[in-house]
Amino acid sequence: KLTAADCHGPYCLIDAKKADGTPLVAGLEVTAFTNLEEEQAGATAWVQSNALFMETVFKEQGATFNAGDPWSSNVVTAGNLVTAQNPQSATAAANKCIEMLA
Repeated sequence: KLTAADCHGPYCLIDAKKADGTPLVAGLEVTAFTNLEEEQAGATAWVQSNALFMETVFKEQGATFNAGDPWSSNVVTAGNLVTAQNPQSATAAANKCIEMLA
């Protein structure tokens, strides 16, 4: 089944595991709101205190993290998983999903 997540939505993948217990993103190419975008948004301290940096965690989990230019559209597909980097990626992510469902 098709799964898509944009901006901070990929955060839900951090705890997702395969049947063997390995991270779902291990060996996959993914994207999400980048560490640099968190910094540019002035959210670094908040993330450090309250959450995790998706870019950092996905790399630690064995994913290939595809960071596009900050605040530009960037969509990555790995099988039936579509991840998108930021709000500027929403339309391209939706179009990718429509393409995959056609």
